[in-house]
Amino acid sequence: GVGDKKRVAIMGDSFGGYSTLLALTHEPELFQFGMATVPPPDFARTLKLASDAGSVMGAGEVPFSLTLAEMGIHLDDAAAMKRISDAAPAAHTARISRPLLMIAGGKDDKVEIAAVTDYVARLQGLGKPVSLLVDPDEGHNPRKPIVRQAYTYLLQQMLHKHLGGPAVTAPSPELAKYLEQTMKANGALK
Repeated sequence: GVGDKKRVAIMGDSFGGYSTLLALTHEPELFQFGMATVPPPDFARTLKLASDAGSVMGAGEVPFSLTLAEMGIHLDDAAAMKRISDAAPAAHTARISRPLLMIAGGKDDKVEIAAVTDYVARLQGLGKPVSLLVDPDEGHNPRKPIVRQAYTYLLQQMLHKHLGGPAVTAPSPELAKYLEQTMKANGALK
């Protein structure tokens, strides 16, 4: 009863991007589109890789595995990790039916770019409406202003196309060139 159910979308970054993929996978009719930035398509795999790499959280240099354990996620619990992996969007690409825009960094140290591109390739193989922007020089937290411009421009495009938002003005020549170089798939915006 809140809002217009025909004009609802979902978006998020990192774990929020994973949540976006989960929502589009497990509630495919609820949202009109999704936008996921630096999303892990298989969170169990991402957790394991981060733990194996000895990742730390925050300035206090707390090992990632301890942080996860405090949240009730135990990487050594094979059954729990299997449940996370079995529910992952990467395991259910056929369920995606709504347009999806993904943005990733080629130098992301938290989410493997290979996992993202594999996920997008499998969606494309199924004829799903997916777009992907990959900046080969960015990491998990993009730093270049042009990336933020692309993010905003692409979001406005999705809002216009899929929710009836206002038309978007043409991108600047710099942004148009950047998009031409970094868009690796564009099925969600056609």
